[in-house]
Amino acid sequence: YTTLAELYGSAGRVDDGLTLLADAQKRFPGETVVSFRRGAVLAEAKRVAEAEQAFKEVLSKDPDNADALLTQAALFARQGRLADARANAERVLRREPGNARARQIALRLGAPDAGASP
Repeated sequence: YTTLAELYGSAGRVDDGLTLLADAQKRFPGETVVSFRRGAVLAEAKRVAEAEQAFKEVLSKDPDNADALLTQAALFARQGRLADARANAERVLRREPGNARARQIALRLGAPDAGASP
């Protein structure tokens, strides 16, 4: 489901991908990966408000989901919400000091100590 939905999104068939993910959500209601992929498809389609809601759903079930926090951070950064983006990256780094993606985002956003080795 999720891979095909992303392929639909990449091909510009966002609504087809979202329909597929809605079906997956019904079949697997507790799976945060479905909401995460929905957020990723929506973010790629620049449907920001809907993407933010999808990431909130993921984080309400799994508050330390690094992929959701970092994808949300990238979304925040594109909106100019740099403090929110930096906070997400720093949150991941507190739990996963070796997370290269979080470190890269934090460094780009000027987070103190982001360049320190774990």
